[in-house]
Amino acid sequence: IEIDYFSTMLPIWLLKKESTFGEAQKAMATRFLGNHTFRIYTPGFEKELKVAVDESACLKEGEIARFALKKDLTLQDREDANEYVECETVMVDIGGGSIDVVILPEGLKAANSRESFQSIEGIPYLAHIDKLRKEKFPELFTDLRAFDQFILDNYSKQKFELKNENTGASIDLTAQITSSLKEYVEILLAKLNDVAPPPANKIRKYVYSGGVAPTLKVAIMTSMIQKIGEERTEKYHKVPEDSRHLNLFGLEIRSIGYLQKKQAEKKAVKS
Repeated sequence: IEIDYFSTMLPIWLLKKESTFGEAQKAMATRFLGNHTFRIYTPGFEKELKVAVDESACLKEGEIARFALKKDLTLQDREDANEYVECETVMVDIGGGSIDVVILPEGLKAANSRESFQSIEGIPYLAHIDKLRKEKFPELFTDLRAFDQFILDNYSKQKFELKNENTGASIDLTAQITSSLKEYVEILLAKLNDVAPPPANKIRKYVYSGGVAPTLKVAIMTSMIQKIGEERTEKYHKVPEDSRHLNLFGLEIRSIGYLQKKQAEKKAVKS
């Protein structure tokens, strides 16, 4: 397998552990550069694969999502990107174990200082729901993975009903789970206000992305409506439909654009 260009990303909390972001990004990119050999084992079969990576890059997770707000996968400008032209945008990347915050300048341009990259620590989502599981449902869910999947399977309809396939009986867990998600969101928003407080002299919009963002969408929007009203919430707080995959889409869009530019430069040199 020959790969001309490989790209990956690192979360902000890992980038900030190094003296410079570039140092961390270079180290991560180098891990994938060059020749690799590994074996795949399946029942009755095995196969050795050789992979050669010609060029490798590591981008900043959270910030890379801005490309998915600006362009689609064909590199055409998104119509709704205009709403970010005259305001700062705060990308809030909510994962199961960490929350990264990136403050982007007007027009979804690249963040221009180390202080624009922040992490919210001490409130991992998975730890929060595991505490709920142990306190309220230890007999219904014996492990965190099953409970997390149950929430993922049901958050879109906002009714968390557990059905016993053997008996046909159902147990409604909606009240406990929605209350816990609301509690988590209140803590998250308070900490977000600490690391990226709304400036008095600038318009700032907040975009929530990452694997947990869709699960928390209803709780986030409900909480913000109570704080600043429905009109301002709709205008300044966004949970895009593709928020769960915004980083991956952004990485792909940036990679496509980079390769097209590189090919154009090669053609220009030849001509």
